[in-house]
Amino acid sequence: MHFKTNAQLLQHLHEQFEEVLTIKNEISSLDSSFLVFKPSAESWSANECLKHLNYYGDFYLPQLNMKVAQLPVEANANNKPFRSGWLGNKFTQMMLPGGNGKPTKTMKSPTDKLPIDNLNVVETMRIFDQQLENLRDILQKSSGKRLEKIRIPISISRFITLKAGDVL
Repeated sequence: MHFKTNAQLLQHLHEQFEEVLTIKNEISSLDSSFLVFKPSAESWSANECLKHLNYYGDFYLPQLNMKVAQLPVEANANNKPFRSGWLGNKFTQMMLPGGNGKPTKTMKSPTDKLPIDNLNVVETMRIFDQQLENLRDILQKSSGKRLEKIRIPISISRFITLKAGDVL
């Protein structure tokens, strides 16, 4: 995705964050039996989807937090353009939902990122809440910083990196 400025990227990310927070608040009030329900044997439950996101949060959030904190604030950074990298843009587009609310493309999840225990809804939600707070802090600390200067290794190979704006 291309944004005219880093400020527009951050505004877009803040808006997406608020949408996720709204959905999280809605599902938090649901009975745990609904969150562990699997529509079919091949499908994941809502709780398993959250656990999957938690696995990736455990990997990416500490790196983002450290690298955003290390990057100095630049006077005009918010007015500089942000251009996604080719691979970062491809991954982002793959994960965006289509008109039916489901991702337009599906990928096989790495075996170590498959949710195994579907029953501990309270722990999954606690971790998800904590990660959302960490993400909020990272977004706030990102203002005035050139997110395309920060490179984050992807979870399946430390040799392949994405721009922080693509990872966020």
